[in-house]
Amino acid sequence: MTTAQAEIPPFRTDGRNHPKLEGVAGEADVALEAWARWAKQVLGNLGWPPWTLIAKVIEFGVYGAAARGGMSSQHDSDQFCECVEKIVMQLHEEDREVIVMQYLRWQPIEVSSKLCGMSPGRFRSVLHRARREVGHRLEGIKIALQQNYL
Repeated sequence: MTTAQAEIPPFRTDGRNHPKLEGVAGEADVALEAWARWAKQVLGNLGWPPWTLIAKVIEFGVYGAAARGGMSSQHDSDQFCECVEKIVMQLHEEDREVIVMQYLRWQPIEVSSKLCGMSPGRFRSVLHRARREVGHRLEGIKIALQQNYL
């Protein structure tokens, strides 16, 4: 093995020691991580058990869950995360369920897939499709914003 080969790791990893996503999926992953942090902050004071919270977000989104929990709109507004929230809520129900499970309640795929009634392979496939969809919609928004500013 040459020195150049020894310096290159077999794959890049993120903070959870998972393969690092690149391109559209990578941008979607970053956006969804930001959305999840924002959602946890917005919903953190509701006092619901985690599974109730996950179910409410899957069905109603972050703002809908907050409203149903009796929270007024006194939380910090984040336009980017609100945009990601709208994209997530427009996904097919199965895609939305997998995204919410992966980002709001991260746990090993084997656990999440079982809770969603899927095989781990199916969960990965849906997650890949959903990330790609979020990424493409974010790209569309970026293009529209650039055209409006030119």
